[in-house]
Amino acid sequence: MSETVEDYKWKVGDVFVSGPYRWKVERVDGDRAVLRSCSTAWATTKPLTFREWHEGHRWTLEPQP
Repeated sequence: MSETVEDYKWKVGDVFVSGPYRWKVERVDGDRAVLRSCSTAWATTKPLTFREWHEGHRWTLEPQP
């Protein structure tokens, strides 16, 4: 991901990966987003900022094809 934590803006459809886990940005409200698991239909996050999501730096933006 070329953007820094400070530069990134949530985009609906972006997918983040960490090992076998993938989460897709489902909706955006200001600086917060709700993400949905790509492997489990019921798993979503609470609205959170990118900084909160990226804490620990384990999630990376999946490159677009």
